[in-house]
Amino acid sequence: MSLPSGGSGINITFLPLSDPRCNSEVCLAFKKAGDASQAEIPFASQFVYGHYTVYYFSTFVIIFSILYWYRRLSAAYEEFPEPRTTISQRTKALWRFIKYRRLWIGMSFGHAMFIGVAILVTTVLTFLQRPYFRPRLSYGSPPIGVRTGVMALACTPAIVVLSGKYNLITLMTGISYERLNLLHRYLGYICLGLGVVHSIAFAIAIYGDSNYWPLFENFGSAEYTGLAVLVLLLFLTIFSIPWFRQHFYEAFASSHIAVYLIYIIFMFWHTANRIDTWMYLFATLAISLISNFSRLFLRLKTPRWNGSTATIQDIDGQMLKITIPAFNEMTWSPGQHVFLRFPGVSLLENHPFTIASLCGETYVTAKSGASTRTPLFFLVKSRKGLTKRLMRIAQHRLTLKVFIDGPYGGHGLDMSSRYEQVILVAGGSGISAVLPLFSMLCKRLGRANSTLRSMRLIWVIQNRHAQAWVQDEIKAALVMARRGTVEVDLYITRERNVTEQLDFSFEPDDIEMGLGVEDFRTVSIEDDDMVERQLIPKSADIAGPGNEDLDDCLSLDGLETEIGMANEAVRKNLDGIDDEDQQLMPSQSQNDKYEKQNPNQDQDYGIDVNIFYGRPDFQDIFPRLLVSGGRICVFSCGPQKLNIDISNAVAGCQTAVLRGRLREVRLWTETFGW
Repeated sequence: MSLPSGGSGINITFLPLSDPRCNSEVCLAFKKAGDASQAEIPFASQFVYGHYTVYYFSTFVIIFSILYWYRRLSAAYEEFPEPRTTISQRTKALWRFIKYRRLWIGMSFGHAMFIGVAILVTTVLTFLQRPYFRPRLSYGSPPIGVRTGVMALACTPAIVVLSGKYNLITLMTGISYERLNLLHRYLGYICLGLGVVHSIAFAIAIYGDSNYWPLFENFGSAEYTGLAVLVLLLFLTIFSIPWFRQHFYEAFASSHIAVYLIYIIFMFWHTANRIDTWMYLFATLAISLISNFSRLFLRLKTPRWNGSTATIQDIDGQMLKITIPAFNEMTWSPGQHVFLRFPGVSLLENHPFTIASLCGETYVTAKSGASTRTPLFFLVKSRKGLTKRLMRIAQHRLTLKVFIDGPYGGHGLDMSSRYEQVILVAGGSGISAVLPLFSMLCKRLGRANSTLRSMRLIWVIQNRHAQAWVQDEIKAALVMARRGTVEVDLYITRERNVTEQLDFSFEPDDIEMGLGVEDFRTVSIEDDDMVERQLIPKSADIAGPGNEDLDDCLSLDGLETEIGMANEAVRKNLDGIDDEDQQLMPSQSQNDKYEKQNPNQDQDYGIDVNIFYGRPDFQDIFPRLLVSGGRICVFSCGPQKLNIDISNAVAGCQTAVLRGRLREVRLWTETFGW
């Protein structure tokens, strides 16, 4: 009878654990110690942490789904609310006072709280159970390494479902994909953090067990495949940081999906179907297939898959106007965007553009005699990459074949029947997201029985000539509104008030070049006196031109190219007011003071047009504009800094709801960055 022995022929069965040769289950002491370690924390027990991760994210989806459908079903009953501020409205205001606040990085406190809780939960799950390591790696994988690896794996389907443009989460919660994409990014960062802890744990365990180093000599072992997975995950997360996407979007867009697919392949290899690991990967693939096929068959709107024809027009050397004939299958709501693919420019690139036109129910007659829908048009700022190439094409007045994917996004707010006052704010070419909403609400304001009573458009632009981008559309919209219901404020940031520098005599060409306030009204340009008064306010506030670029909120070459806009306007204190509520709801004398500072107004056509020079101070502006006792909605699209200022200003206005002076102040900011 032969006895178990080591390489030297010595029997190792009864060797003590301290003997280096006692390193396999042949040695009874080794087997006993390994069984004790597994009994304390079984290997299979760590896989339940993946289930906990799924339960956590599923709970939030269920909660937000319930809230979404509750709001939808109860919306009809809130159309005629109580005459006084209710407890429910005060509770919402308290939550919005916190939620609307923006951090210096542009993230709202609401998003920060959700992400912070997710980080806290994963951190607790990671470090709650002890011991983190086994005495020897030969006894089994380190518990902290196993559970963090499984938790990272469980994050994978959640990351993918949050990235899809047509996804189940949007259908259940009503949250559009571009807003979910922020969570997609940060969940990716959490996944990377778990992956790093997983890798470090195994590195420490391997380093502490010298007998395990030979595993690296076997190509294809878990150590090698795990290293490849970590490198791929690092690439996916680092190059999804906004700065990299903004500066290297073309490389990001072409590589992100390809690297993701390679990552999934290596994950299959690395996990080797241990316990239920492949179930997460199968779920990930199923989500990807469903999302992409749904998008292909339900959202790809180009007729007969043959593409449509886009007309590219250079407006002023910086801004493009893309016009595409509409078709019966294509419907959209204000604020939505589509992805356009120009195969003649770039075969595979899709870029998002906001639809600047209103989806009308009327038809116009084409030259051929056929009736067609009012076309889609887009305002596109020329930057680099695709938009730079489109600008070169526009200079030759060429048309291009285009494929449309969408529409996506949208605010889902019923502003015309739920709110008495709406304030629309646009920064630069962010007017493209605001314009269709402005047109729709002007149409509603033309009805005598409209719940909506007033609307104000605040447009922040660099130069006066930017008015040419949408002058015809704004004029057409204003004609539909009832007199006295719409006001327009223009803030020009890179020009000074030239009232004292120019003679008030303009030739027709000068008026056309200047694009004065009459461009927003149906005023005859032959009436020079009227044009004078509208073009230059006699006592407008003078502020120096800013140095920062006022970029638009559209994601053209990068899906998040929002460069901050400095707010250098001097904060103006309301004289003689100490009470916070009085600051939010100014007295009549303060309103009179504000009107006197902005005399450039004309009621002949039912609108107020004010021109300001400098950047708006929304902390000062909004309290002056809010109608006492009403329900107000603020809609904004612009650079990140602009949205931060507006969010903080609206958050401060919630105190007026808490004190019963207003019933609701709702905010919606549009960003297209992922």
